[in-house]
Amino acid sequence: VELTYASISEYRSFFRGTHYTCLLKDGALVQISFDFKNADMVAHRFCFYPCPLFLPDNLDAIDWDIWNDLLEEALFAEAQALEPSGLGGGSIPTASAIRLRSPIRFDYESEEQTASESPSHVHLSDDVARIPVQSALSLSQFVHFVVLNFYPSYAEVLDDFAITHFDRCIRQEEEYLLHFDC
Repeated sequence: VELTYASISEYRSFFRGTHYTCLLKDGALVQISFDFKNADMVAHRFCFYPCPLFLPDNLDAIDWDIWNDLLEEALFAEAQALEPSGLGGGSIPTASAIRLRSPIRFDYESEEQTASESPSHVHLSDDVARIPVQSALSLSQFVHFVVLNFYPSYAEVLDDFAITHFDRCIRQEEEYLLHFDC
């Protein structure tokens, strides 16, 4: 079954199937994968997938069943609250727990590139949105990106985590387009 990118059903499928490398306390999923040919990295996928629901601070991240039940109950309650009630129309809840945040996924494929797809690119909001990135990211660049942009109060954990860089792989024609240059 193919799921819609950046949808609640995709998030729930990843969560329930444990299709993540790391589950963060706020429900965000982190996916990290590498492909190697001999000793060379030929592809990577780094994805930060925020939780579509505001989770209470006191929720124990280890209790998977409670977490899953909360996701299901809260998401269904939120969706039901958005439905029109009666002839006068519904009111939009002001304290909604649903969060409309997009995953951000950095992909790199050195060998399977097409003329329309940059070897290194980022997906935002839609799977077909492929914004060129100047090079493949290192794991340290991705971790710094996530922590500094989504969890800045934890920035001190990065002090001993040096950033490494890969060589540029962006095409000349993409240099003139809006792209990520890190």
